[in-house]
Amino acid sequence: FESGPAQWIASSSAGRALIVPDGVLEGAAIAPHGASWAAWLGDGVGAALNTTDYIQQSVTIPASTPDLGYWHWIDAGEAACYFDVATVWVNGMVVDSYGVCEGDSTHGWAKHVVHLGSFAGSTVTLKFQVQTDKSVNSNLFLDDLAFQSGP
Repeated sequence: FESGPAQWIASSSAGRALIVPDGVLEGAAIAPHGASWAAWLGDGVGAALNTTDYIQQSVTIPASTPDLGYWHWIDAGEAACYFDVATVWVNGMVVDSYGVCEGDSTHGWAKHVVHLGSFAGSTVTLKFQVQTDKSVNSNLFLDDLAFQSGP
């Protein structure tokens, strides 16, 4: 994310920026995992609840390193893990999903890996999406995405 939002197509139903510098993250008491930019999907501070946010870009998945590793921080007040959900999409297909909820809150940066071996060697559209409901604030922060050769 260090190039800022220029490399990503971003959409927020709340109309906010999703690829943000360190100063914006300080409002959520979060520092980027590495360097000074990160993605912030979900409700945000003071944003309307019931949001859909996503970032996407075209990437080539290396044949020798088809696992996508990234750092995420889940900061959520939602009790049930099925109301607010994060999904990872490749070419319009969900390849991973998890709750953005209190029980899955990471309380800091945690590594997450998605195996994309069936797409190895291909150029694909990679998308991260968070959908929240109208009850409580839930946030997903992303940083330091990189392809690797295993979990």
